Order: sequence, then structure tokens, then C-alpha cells
Amino acid sequence: MTVTYGVRELDLERQRSVADIEVTNQSGTVVAVAEHLMKWLRS
Repeated sequence: MTVTYGVRELDLERQRSVADIEVTNQSGTVVAVAEHLMKWLRS
């Protein structure tokens, strides 16, 4: 199984990022796709 995670967009003003996720099985077939929206928190 292979998971590919690629950041597509950085929004510095809103302090967040958007990424694309794709999961491929052992046969090379895509079995899942997703979009990840991450909100950044200040420490």
C-alpha cells in the first residue's frame, strides 16, 4: 500500500493548508482519495 500526500495550497492569511491524499494498493489500484484541510495553531 502507498499513500501520497501533497500540499496543494497554503493560505497564510487564514493560517491553513489544503492537501490531496491518494491511497494505492499493492496492485496499483487507487482505493481512496481525500482532501485534508489543516488549521494552524499558534503555540
